[in-house]
Amino acid sequence: MTALQSKLEETNTSLGKYKTDDDIEKLRNENDQKFSSIFKKYLKELEIINESMNKEHKYTTLYKSSIFPCQGVELLKTVLAHNFAFNQIITNTNYVQRFPFLIDAIFKEDIDDGNKPLILNFVNKNKPIDTQLIVSIAYKDDENNAIISNYNKNNFNNKAKLISIGDGINKKVFLQNYNNQHDDLLQDTVKIMEYI
Repeated sequence: MTALQSKLEETNTSLGKYKTDDDIEKLRNENDQKFSSIFKKYLKELEIINESMNKEHKYTTLYKSSIFPCQGVELLKTVLAHNFAFNQIITNTNYVQRFPFLIDAIFKEDIDDGNKPLILNFVNKNKPIDTQLIVSIAYKDDENNAIISNYNKNNFNNKAKLISIGDGINKKVFLQNYNNQHDDLLQDTVKIMEYI
């Protein structure tokens, strides 16, 4: 056997460890089915009744869905269900590194009072148990910190850790001039970032 044939055989053996296109397609189809099942379950929990989404598989797949045939609160709840379904797939994949699950501006749309508890109860029921969940909620001018405490009490069994930025009064509080408050936290953060 020549050196070239030996190298070719070694290369073919190394390549044999990787999945073929057919293997990848099969794995994607399996993940699509799992995802679709979870996604549809979450859509039902969030009371999304959309004929297009039920009829066309492209809206409920993991790899092909990019837009949804809905708008307003229905779109917000659909995206929420999609993100939670995707997070569930990640949870069930043992070789994936888990990071905190962040949901930003959960009530950014004008949401009626009936949908708010539905959404918050969904989040609480389906929150990940293997990583931290961070949810940001902006409240309206006619609301105050009490509403956040009520969400915690009524929807999260008083188990959520609350952080109120700007005390519900100041806007763009992260963009204010630094006043040396909590300097120890700032220095600790800078030290951590230096090691990254």
